[in-house]
This record gives sequence, structure tokens and C-alpha cells, in this order.
Amino acid sequence: GETALSAVGACASLTELFTALAIGFSIGAGVLIAQCYGASQEESLRRYASTAIWLMMGMGLVVSLVGLLAGGFILQNVLQVPEPMQGLAVRYFRIYALGLVFQFGYNIFAAILQAVGDSRATLYFLLLSSLVNMLLDFILVRIWGVAGAAVATGISQFCACAASGIYMNRKYRVLRFRLRELSFESCRAFDVLRVGMPMALQYSVISVGILILQRLVNTYGQAMIASFTVVVRLQGFLTIPIKGLQSTMTTYAGQNMGAGQKKRIPAGLWQAIGMSLGTTIVLAAVVYGFMDPIVQGFGIDSGAAQICIRHLRVMVPSILMYAAYFPMNGMFQGVGDGVHATAYALLALALRILFSYMLSAVAYWGYTAIWWSETYAWIIVLTVYYIYYFKGNWKNKALIS
Repeated sequence: GETALSAVGACASLTELFTALAIGFSIGAGVLIAQCYGASQEESLRRYASTAIWLMMGMGLVVSLVGLLAGGFILQNVLQVPEPMQGLAVRYFRIYALGLVFQFGYNIFAAILQAVGDSRATLYFLLLSSLVNMLLDFILVRIWGVAGAAVATGISQFCACAASGIYMNRKYRVLRFRLRELSFESCRAFDVLRVGMPMALQYSVISVGILILQRLVNTYGQAMIASFTVVVRLQGFLTIPIKGLQSTMTTYAGQNMGAGQKKRIPAGLWQAIGMSLGTTIVLAAVVYGFMDPIVQGFGIDSGAAQICIRHLRVMVPSILMYAAYFPMNGMFQGVGDGVHATAYALLALALRILFSYMLSAVAYWGYTAIWWSETYAWIIVLTVYYIYYFKGNWKNKALIS
């Protein structure tokens, strides 16, 4: 029903916040490992991988505990989830938080595999996880409702974490660790945190910004929350290939930077942006052409569906700006220029929040300011981003000598 959908949707910004830490620090470890791989420094690669596994699993346990204890308070008092769906939202998130440790585990194994060029394996593990999640959703949601959806997600995350860890250990000699061989070196942990912090900050602050936007969305009632949830889900679908190419560019740029082949990076970047735009145009055309049946498939009422259609007409064309942004962002991360990657992401977020709250108070925009603010913010940020790229300062950012 719409209430259950809205309850899970109200948790989305909070789940993204915790996931952001896993992704950000994993990318930091992956950049170091990719540059070691490009420079053929096997011993350093092995030590960074071992330290990163310990570090990320430890962080995952802490984040799971924090989510379990503080999630309810944040949903009720910070996000101010409306009363009809509050109980469902808290129940969903507390169960979801238990699986966060496996999400951290999967992300570090995936980052290590991508750093050595094995992105195909991580795709297979995500497919496995998605199939497990969908099958369990069909069974457990009928039994336990939103709690069943959270349990299904946790089990699927465990499957992805376990499968990727076992595969890595068996496939790559340099990454084959017995438990006693998993060493933790504080200096290398500091390197991972130092390189990963800008990425983690970027993703987590973006998630905090989405929390702030979600609070504004919540003030417009259940129909708006349900509509916003559907659009965010479809936006996530449209950005899957874009974010895949972002990860690809992080690995590609890191390996070439470590190997001293800087001249190859721009050529790879423009090919990635071309593929990103081409794929996104096709997917966006499908969503735009079949907008009505797609929205109806989510089971929301007619009022929420009308809001959703209007939102999608703004969001779908603007997704092309993401296609031009994310591969460039991945390139900056891969060469070690995470500070600028973070700065521009924060600028986009700050502008979007500013435009949302300012314009929503103007009768001409009203709640549609939440949609249009994203377009306005990214036009400005893309302009600044590409100016910085053509200046060429990123070419002197190698982390591994």
C-alpha cells in the first residue's frame, strides 16, 4: 500500500547516509590499490587490501550499532516522518541497520576487485544479491510487511559480501589471506582514511543534504512522499550505468596514474562520457515514453501519480547532466584529486537545498521547487567542473610514486 511505500521511502535518505560511508572509504582504498596495481607493487597492494578489510569491517559493525540505536530518533525528530507511517519506518530501518556491516564488507571486496580490473565479478555478485533480494521480497513482504523487505535486503547483502570475499580469496594469489595473515597497519589505515575521507565526506554530505530535502518533502504530506519515493527509485535506475562508468573511470585513472600513463586518461574519460550519455538517452527515452504505466505499477493513488508524472517530466531530461558529471567525478577520484571532486559535489548540494527552500516559498514554484532546484544547481556545477578539468591541475595528483 501507499503508506508502506512511503514509510520505506522516508528511510531512503537515511539508508543512503550510512551507505555513503561504506562507498566513500572503499573508493579511497580502491584508489590506492589501483595505483599499486598499476605500479606493479604487489606487496604494498596486499598490505593495503588487508588493512582496508579490517578497517571497513570494523566501521561496518560500529555503523550497524549506531543505526540500530539512533535510527528511530532521527526518523521521528530530525526527518519528522508523519505519524501514520512513523512506526513502519522505524521498524524497517532498525532491521535494515543490522545488515550494514555486510554492506561495508561487500563494498571493500568490490573496490579491491575493481582496483585489479575485475569489475565483471562484482557485477555477478550484485546480480546474485538482487535475485536473492527479489525472491525473498515476494515471500517475506507478504508475511512481515516492511520488516520483511528489510530482512530480505540484509540477507541479500550477506550473500554478496560472502560470495565476493570467497571469490577474491580463491581467484587472486596476492589477495589470498588466511585469517592470521590479515594484518592491520596503522600507517596504511591512515592512508586509506586520508584518501577516502574526501569521497566519504562527499557521499555522506550529499546524503545529509537529501535528508534535509526529505524533511521539506515530508511537510507536503503522504501523496508527495509517495511520489518522491517513486521518482527517486526511477532516478536510481537511470543512474546505474552512469555510476558504473564512474567506478570504471576511478579504476582506469588510478591504474594509469600509477603506471605513469597520464596521457591515456583524457581519451578514456571522453569515451566514458560518450557511453554514459548514449546509454542514458536510451534509458531516459524508455522511461519518458512509458511513464504512465511505470508509475501505475508502483500502486500509488491518482493524486500521488499526477504529482509523480509532473516530477518525472523534469527529472528525466535533467539526468543527462548526471551522465556528463559522474565519469568526470570518477576520473578525479582515480587520480587522487578527491578534494575537488568533493568540493563540486558539495556545491551542487548546497545550491539544490538553497534553491529548494527559497523557491518553494514563492507561489510560482511551490513544491515544484524541489524538482527544479536540481536542474538549476547542476547547470551551474557542470560549468565550473569542466572549467577546472581543462585547466589541467589534476595531472599532478599521483598518490603512489
